[in-house]
Amino acid sequence: MTAEPTATSTPSSPSPSPSVSPSPSAEVALASEPCPGTDRNPGAPPGRQLAGSSTNWSGYVSAVKETGVTCVEGSWIEPDVVCPSTGHQAVAVWIGIDGFSAKVLGIPSTNVLVQIGTQIDCDNGEPRHGAWKEVLPAEMREERISGVVHAGDHLSARISYAAAEFTIAIFDADTNLDYTITQAAPGAPRKSAEWIVEAPAVNCPSSCSPVAMPKFTTVRFTGAYVTIAGQRAAIDDASWSNVKLKMVRNNIIRDTTSSLIDDGSSFSVSWRHR
Repeated sequence: MTAEPTATSTPSSPSPSPSVSPSPSAEVALASEPCPGTDRNPGAPPGRQLAGSSTNWSGYVSAVKETGVTCVEGSWIEPDVVCPSTGHQAVAVWIGIDGFSAKVLGIPSTNVLVQIGTQIDCDNGEPRHGAWKEVLPAEMREERISGVVHAGDHLSARISYAAAEFTIAIFDADTNLDYTITQAAPGAPRKSAEWIVEAPAVNCPSSCSPVAMPKFTTVRFTGAYVTIAGQRAAIDDASWSNVKLKMVRNNIIRDTTSSLIDDGSSFSVSWRHR
């Protein structure tokens, strides 16, 4: 699942939220310990925020030019969808490290992306939920994770880096899906952490193109923290920059990303395109 988000230094204006079914706001219990690190700047004002756009990503990115990301975590409630009666549509929710670039932040393009999350596929009117992970460029399509995921389930995920390897984990508190794997991603620059709702791409790597997204209930990320240079803090910490991404394709805004709340560790993505 790849994208080429762009970022500018002009702050984005909030977009009106569409009228969709509300998602629950309960916090998600983590199956594992939170990311390591200590917030060295408690109470500091938010860091620099930029506006960005992508053809298939929406959400937030924390980005750093120096040092590197060593952990990212986040929780969400699996959205419900309205599937069309025919054809294929899909929407994915995930956290990740790398895969993002922004000239204005001095972060070059990379083909490395480590990610884990859930995906809902609509095929001829029927939704299918599942968990997956992907480490690019070694894996050119997502690897499905064995286990059950339902709409309304409480999910949490975590990716940590140590000794040149990534430990990738996801947990479903309602079905007890509990998955962890450790693997290498050679050449990972570790310059960004992501919390993303995506229109998955097909026909990769030759001609990646995003599929249409079904109408989905609002996705709320909570407990969104990143560890950079030993400091564990929220998306908008003053020690790094953050980018608010909206999904724009064929000049149509496909969904909307809210402002950050809860000291910068929570936000929502709502379906918009009709």
